[in-house]
Amino acid sequence: MPSLRKDSRGRSPFWICCYTSAAGQRLQKSTKIRIKPVKGEKHKDGSAKTAADKRSEALEVCLAIERAENYAKNGTLTEHQAKKIIGEILERTTGEPLRNYRVRDWFTHWLDMKEQVRSGKTMDRYRQVIRDFIASLGSEFAAFDDSKPFIPREADLLRAATKADVPVLGLCFGGQLLARTLGGKSFRSDRSEIGWLPIRTEDPELVSEGPWFNWHFDSFTLPPGATLIAETDVGPQAYVVGRSLGLQFHPEVTPEIMESWVKAYRHELDGDGVDPDALLEQTHRLAPEVRRRSERLFNRFVTAIARVTPEGARGR
Repeated sequence: MPSLRKDSRGRSPFWICCYTSAAGQRLQKSTKIRIKPVKGEKHKDGSAKTAADKRSEALEVCLAIERAENYAKNGTLTEHQAKKIIGEILERTTGEPLRNYRVRDWFTHWLDMKEQVRSGKTMDRYRQVIRDFIASLGSEFAAFDDSKPFIPREADLLRAATKADVPVLGLCFGGQLLARTLGGKSFRSDRSEIGWLPIRTEDPELVSEGPWFNWHFDSFTLPPGATLIAETDVGPQAYVVGRSLGLQFHPEVTPEIMESWVKAYRHELDGDGVDPDALLEQTHRLAPEVRRRSERLFNRFVTAIARVTPEGARGR
């Protein structure tokens, strides 16, 4: 069992969880988790709940929060784990299971609950985050592998987003899945691309020649109506469709991200004949330039493609 650390005033997470509002204000009486069971409150097996049961539930909520914190600190918090932990917390604090599995639906539900304790200005900022755009990130799985349950679900989300005119930023796997969702094809490529590679671009103000970091074994065809922005001999590297941008490369990569990827997937580098140490050295050396290049790309996506207001973009 993880240890429950106390804050600088010696208060346990249990105390903070029960007697602090979502706005950080001290509560005279716990409104988050009732320590005493409501009259008639029962377990699923029909037995009556006791005060000890409620204390145990509150403790488990704190432990779930701490698990999420530890996963995040170690860089191992996955979407599945986050949803599971969030589900545990919601079920124990509200008595209802997490039924909304789409990210946008879940955030909308969460915001509705938070609106009771947050200021209107803060809520407007929160809502702007989910109103702006969806970012679909990379994955170790193939965008055409529907045997992985999350892939059809994410494809449904991207399809619904584009139909609702919500912009999507697809990175690597996300760019492939967006293309496939909108009518293109995703497939295993004849050649992999791993490393800092130059690309051919039709719009250097949006996507420069790089080098950009690639790590993929699959490729894709453009969906109908998409405009090719950049490519290599292997396949597309960037495209625009409506208010969305799909990328094959990783503009988000940092030295810290690269170190975690090399540690987790070194076998892929060995199999492709890529020197991990040289890759890390190049990543550190290029980091300042890559950051400037990526910021320009993201800013152009937000303002020129997604057409999100600067005020909304700063809200993230």
